[in-house]
Amino acid sequence: MLRIAEDVPAKLSARTRLFDTTQGRKTDPADAHCIAIAALRAYGLRQVVVDDVTVVLKLLVDRRDELGRARTEALSRLHHLLLELVPGPRCGSAASATCWPPD
Repeated sequence: MLRIAEDVPAKLSARTRLFDTTQGRKTDPADAHCIAIAALRAYGLRQVVVDDVTVVLKLLVDRRDELGRARTEALSRLHHLLLELVPGPRCGSAASATCWPPD
């Protein structure tokens, strides 16, 4: 029986990692494997419940990320348009902004 969303204590997954074939290296895939094995073999683990607040927070964070990407894209487009409209030398970086404003 596969149990999903179990709260596996760190000590339990660390003990499982000792018997894993990854020579004790701690990597994300190895951790995921050890946690899955510990969750399958242990009984009485607390089940993780996703509450409404967590779902709302995830939606808000995702939306904030989308807005940040949209803002960056808009600024990049505006910058590109301004480079086409304003004649003069091109500045390669903020450090070389001595060529701005054009004479």
